[in-house]
Amino acid sequence: MTHILICDNNPVQSAYLQEQIEALFPDNFTIATCSSSEGLRAETAQQAPDIVLMDVLLGKENGIELAKEMFPRSSGVVWLPLKEA
Repeated sequence: MTHILICDNNPVQSAYLQEQIEALFPDNFTIATCSSSEGLRAETAQQAPDIVLMDVLLGKENGIELAKEMFPRSSGVVWLPLKEA
């Protein structure tokens, strides 16, 4: 089963994304959430994600640079940057 990791320091945004994915694609994905770069590292160590939806601003860290470091193109992980409007 495809594993999605949502990393956003806005809990409302994370919950909304998780709810929408579960409503549109019931029983197709496992979903984990985290709210920081530390959480991202811990969740990734626990179970490698197939898809990562990640905020571009994660506190002190730049989400895009963090994603490039953790999920290089050769990893096969799809990551999509998120930004609040």
